[in-house]
Amino acid sequence: MVSKWITKGVQFAVRFAVLCGYISAAMNQYGTISVEGPAFTNREVTLKATPFYPLGCDVEWRYIMEDGTQFKTMDGVNGASTCCEDGSFFLKWKASLEYNKADFFAGCSTNKTIKTDVITINLRDIVGSCGALEILSPVVRGADVKLAYFPSDLYIHRKTDTGRTWTHNLQDIQLQDGSYEERSVSKYLYILTIFNFKEKDEGPYDLKCNADSKTDSVHLHMSERPSYPVFDPKLFDFNTTQCIYVYAGSDFYCNTENGTEPVQIVILLGQNSFVHGERNGGKGYQIDNIHQQMGGLSRRNVTCRVSNAALETPYEVHGTLCSVEKGSPPVLSVPEFLEGENSSAICEVRNAIPAPLLEIHVDNVLLGDVQQKDLFNESSHTFTSTAKVTKSNNMWNGKRMCCIRRRNFRCP
Repeated sequence: MVSKWITKGVQFAVRFAVLCGYISAAMNQYGTISVEGPAFTNREVTLKATPFYPLGCDVEWRYIMEDGTQFKTMDGVNGASTCCEDGSFFLKWKASLEYNKADFFAGCSTNKTIKTDVITINLRDIVGSCGALEILSPVVRGADVKLAYFPSDLYIHRKTDTGRTWTHNLQDIQLQDGSYEERSVSKYLYILTIFNFKEKDEGPYDLKCNADSKTDSVHLHMSERPSYPVFDPKLFDFNTTQCIYVYAGSDFYCNTENGTEPVQIVILLGQNSFVHGERNGGKGYQIDNIHQQMGGLSRRNVTCRVSNAALETPYEVHGTLCSVEKGSPPVLSVPEFLEGENSSAICEVRNAIPAPLLEIHVDNVLLGDVQQKDLFNESSHTFTSTAKVTKSNNMWNGKRMCCIRRRNFRCP
């Protein structure tokens, strides 16, 4: 720290805080892959692939049979079709028994190294004379919950349809009362919608396909959504800069609360994805060694994605990881004579991030009437911070005056 004795003028210097960091990564270049809904033998099976970011290439689905020796593409497989919705891709096909235990992944058609993890298809038989029930949607308070009925081959091949009766808690459901709706998708699929799901709608459901046969029951219990995720640590200027600052020795957190387990949290940093263990018994996930991951870059976009059974669409929160810049050397501005109420002493720091807290001291006394302004530059994403003293005191004569840049964040 540079300082001078106050005589006719005052010189300033800025002492910069040194801050510090720590991180580990598991990399997945393409995104996620999952089986959507049930997977029955000789019925339509759906795979879903969601890229972490736009790739600019078509999706390619590849698989290998349980005893196979090489991966093949799904192109040309009878009945296979691909569609997209809300940034995700879906593969649908009628899965015969040979696909049981087959491994699948999705990837970029023009770059074979960009792909998801591998997922295994476990096909189940539809047993019994009626068929099987499956839950199609999250069971959430106030939502419309969907149950699917997959008829057995015996039911499908009957010459006459003897009718279907849905039951809840062993009581017949009256479709006409407005709380329920049945939709026939095809002879292979019927969907029951329960509108505005409440506690009274919890419990076992089944379907009677004739007078003496019914499906096994499924039990509906409400799942709770997790809270919307937040980043930590966020400084006071986050709403202006969207910056989470990268200090050596500090950690970066994405936090969410509550929610029915399991709650999945993925942090996306550039082309890397991170999955973490729980912290302090809650759902706080962190990246350690974040300072090294930044690799000298000044700004990197970061996304936290949270999902569980109660969320049809994952929650996402976005921000920017910003490496710390010390700012320019301070520009000192003082009048020739520092006296009276009209003279001003000014301490200025440019190109600073985060906006510094500037303190002006006379000897060891912190001045309380310092006026500070922080101007944010949208182009450089940095601040120009100015601290000004507009009143002087004769008691300062012969004493030191200095300006100190305080830490905005302390290592935990």
